[in-house]
Amino acid sequence: MKQLLSFRHTVLLGISLILTALFVFSACSDQSGEYPVVIANFTFDQQPTSVVCLNDSVADVLLTCGYCDRITVRSDECTQEELSHIPSAGTCSNPDIQKILDVHPDVVFSDKSLDAGIRSELERSHIKILNMAPASDIDELKQLYRNVCAVIDGKNQGRTHGEDAVNTVISTLDSMQNHISDDSLVEKTACYLYDLNGRAADDNTFAGKLFEYANVINVCSVPSTSGNIEKLRLSDPQYIFCALGLKEQLAENEELKHLTAVKTGHIFEINALEFQRQGESMTNVLSRIIDAVYPPISESSVPESKDTSLSESREESKEESSPSIKADHSLTIDEYTAYGKGDYDEDFKKVQQRLKDLGFYNDDITGYFGEISSKAFKAFEKANGLDQDGYASPQDLELLFSDKVKAAG
Repeated sequence: MKQLLSFRHTVLLGISLILTALFVFSACSDQSGEYPVVIANFTFDQQPTSVVCLNDSVADVLLTCGYCDRITVRSDECTQEELSHIPSAGTCSNPDIQKILDVHPDVVFSDKSLDAGIRSELERSHIKILNMAPASDIDELKQLYRNVCAVIDGKNQGRTHGEDAVNTVISTLDSMQNHISDDSLVEKTACYLYDLNGRAADDNTFAGKLFEYANVINVCSVPSTSGNIEKLRLSDPQYIFCALGLKEQLAENEELKHLTAVKTGHIFEINALEFQRQGESMTNVLSRIIDAVYPPISESSVPESKDTSLSESREESKEESSPSIKADHSLTIDEYTAYGKGDYDEDFKKVQQRLKDLGFYNDDITGYFGEISSKAFKAFEKANGLDQDGYASPQDLELLFSDKVKAAG
């Protein structure tokens, strides 16, 4: 009898332990149906609370999808203004391991440049490292967004959110292309150079395809194993976009200084990191290409005296503290005139110019309502006692273009 009781006690104890284990597992696992998520042989059982982003292009995707607050550590290459408050672990290829371990990351987004030794050490600490390759076409871009968002927000909600976000980006690129002036009927040629060895953005990268959205022929569209110097001399592009610091070097290079783009001054520097990012940066880069190739009519039609009178007005403002601001009637405003983040419109260039004239905006006039324009509009709203939602409503625009608006302090 004692043996029977002992056996029953053992069985009950075992069942109790199993139930306890199941309860603990259930408490720790996701109950929403969004997880587990399987990406690149890694299984994510629940939503990550600590994300290390060493890949600046993935950081751009996370920002575009509204996941900035999930990033706990970044790399030096993640130079987006929105991430400036987040601590850096150093470069993407050779980060400080301890700074990564200190935040106990659920996932590290990296790329192929990550040092193999560092990768092995992080893996020994059971950290999931996702090596996210850049997309080369729209299908790959959609897959990139779906995968990143699935990790962050789940296999259903996350992937849907990623799909919506990437479709918005693509739609914006299409809209910008559709708004290009009739000058696009004249064939234009350009390229993007990463260095003076001729390394260029080709059509095997999404960056190279941005020229298609600008209705421009990329003379370096086909990858060249021997470099693109000879190709540049033969094609003689009308416009050259290049990495920071190359403009002066191009002008002094004996092989390239005779190119049409160099002689006409049609060389435009764009940060190479920004040029390759695949979030909202793509729309910012495209707007700069379009503005360079198709200069806004508004800029050439503005009287010379406008800037002078405005500068004099600002000087008077500083001295007398009673600025005299004239109303601007360049924008027709009705009950349907409104702009939100992500919009692209020729008339929005007038809004950017007005913000610039008033000292709120200090960037290119592009017609694209991106992050920089949103911050500028919020600064205008704050200075004028409005709700700082960054949305340009008809009422806000009426005030902005009136003589009652307050300029930047």
